[in-house]
Amino acid sequence: MAHYFSALYHAVFGNPDSILEIPDKCASMEMLPVELLTEICSYLKQPEWIALRLTSKALYSNTLESFANHNLKSICILLTSNSLRQLTDLAANDTLRTRVQELWVIPILFGGCYEMDYEEFVISPYGASSRVEYAWETGELEAHYKGYKATVADHLELLQSDTLSTILDACVARFESLSSIGLRWYPTNRLLHPDRDFPCLGLRELLDQLDCRSLCREPLSRFKNTTIAHRGTPVFCTLLNAVISSKRKLKKLHTCDVHHYGILSNNITLFPPPRFRAILPLTQGLEHLHLCICRPSDQDEPEFSDLLDILVTAAPTLKTLTFSQWADRTSLSPSYFSNLAESINFTQLTDLHLTYIEITQDTLKTFLRTTTPTLRKLSLSSINLTDHLVPPAARHSFSGFSRPTRKAKMAGLWHSIWAFIRDELILEYLSMKDLTCQRCHVEIYDNFSQIKSYSAVFDSQNTRVSLQEWVEGLTAIGTSCLHEAPGTICKLYLL
Repeated sequence: MAHYFSALYHAVFGNPDSILEIPDKCASMEMLPVELLTEICSYLKQPEWIALRLTSKALYSNTLESFANHNLKSICILLTSNSLRQLTDLAANDTLRTRVQELWVIPILFGGCYEMDYEEFVISPYGASSRVEYAWETGELEAHYKGYKATVADHLELLQSDTLSTILDACVARFESLSSIGLRWYPTNRLLHPDRDFPCLGLRELLDQLDCRSLCREPLSRFKNTTIAHRGTPVFCTLLNAVISSKRKLKKLHTCDVHHYGILSNNITLFPPPRFRAILPLTQGLEHLHLCICRPSDQDEPEFSDLLDILVTAAPTLKTLTFSQWADRTSLSPSYFSNLAESINFTQLTDLHLTYIEITQDTLKTFLRTTTPTLRKLSLSSINLTDHLVPPAARHSFSGFSRPTRKAKMAGLWHSIWAFIRDELILEYLSMKDLTCQRCHVEIYDNFSQIKSYSAVFDSQNTRVSLQEWVEGLTAIGTSCLHEAPGTICKLYLL
């Protein structure tokens, strides 16, 4: 049985007779109610919790349920044979499998750099050292490089075979409490670092082959964002297929995380349309959705609309939503978001995070209006207003439309949105970052902090002024355009 699973299994359901020779040093804690003891232990890290449980049979017994629930509630896996083997072991255990509620997959290893030669590996975060005293010997580096090559070969073989689909189908079917699935993009060098705080199946075996003491940025130089999304999309489809096969009702669904790499809409063609739409009934009770979609072309794609149907279907029960729809080289048709705004029906949404969105001011207002009166937290990041700044007659020449007038129109559009937020929404938190209009930056001057920047944050817990007063103190300042190709506004912030 794999090391991680074995260690966790014995920590949770091991033989308490092995504690007989451990002196009782926690008599006072043994007298605490189980509820209070559970609350105290929830602040402990896993090694500390294990150590405490081994100090007495009473503590071992009293914390059994809470320890198992805490450590098995959320499972994350790497796409390696060892990780999938441990997941299979977990799903086969009738006692442990019922604890699993969340399943997350890290679809890319080593930042997607699968073809590094030895020289590149040595200077990468996997071969370089962040401290002189940690410098590797040549023999150690060669061994780590062999481990890297073996891991990459194993990882790619899984992606190209039916093994991943077979295992996920079987495991999801046995995780009867499972209600949350998705992808995570966690840098491999941070997973391998001694100070990591992210548990993941298969990690111990990876550590046996590699070591990493550098926390510098993981290399992605060979990857465009669409390439990263390209690798993740088939894995996401495989997860969805497993959910459809087992008919698991979902409460949480994530296409990605804070990196917003998302999934490619055209890659959803891996699913036959009827099969893909079978996911919709299973998202009718969804509470948390992180949906980031990339369109790599300017072609109309039914798959793009199919993905948006997940949001429309889940809207009535959603409590938190992170939504992004961006195009790599083209501008999105404004009809996508306007149609979405007209068909959406939020009734419980409290947190909304919009990122890399191209939209008109009126459509944005329409969309935000659907979130009232429940919305309390709003984040707008890399939002590009597509309203025309230049009259048709002067659209091909700046000479017929002055730059100051253009900047004033940019500022006016965002002032209009801020006025809507001030008058229509009841927010406790508002964050705005990298706002643009026709791909021209808009700076924000905060009269209260007297700071001008590309971001501004209102938090009712950290200020004495109301949202209305704070918004009235904002000034939008139009700037020069980026002069980039369509779609660059999204790519700039993703890289």
